[in-house]
Amino acid sequence: MPVEWIKEPPFWYRFLKRTFDIIFSSVALVLLSPVLLLIAVLIKLTSKGRILFTQTRIGYHGQPFQSFTFRSMYEFSASDSRIHKEYVKRLLNGDFGQAGEMPV
Repeated sequence: MPVEWIKEPPFWYRFLKRTFDIIFSSVALVLLSPVLLLIAVLIKLTSKGRILFTQTRIGYHGQPFQSFTFRSMYEFSASDSRIHKEYVKRLLNGDFGQAGEMPV
């Protein structure tokens, strides 16, 4: 089966798409900023540690970028034996498997 060449979109299309992306993202960020601030405050008040979770991901043309998300898990030290004992206990009890929690 022959490989079909995909033509690059014209300049005007790329320009309009990029302009729309920037304007839409900016408006959404401004409108959602009170909600985002509330989430950040709630995370900080209810648990210790950082508010944001950062992760390096691979993007367009293989370029790495930093992804920021609100932290949804508790931070704990690797030396915190309470977490490890609880994990082993629940694993042996059959509450969840190595792939994650199982529905009840």
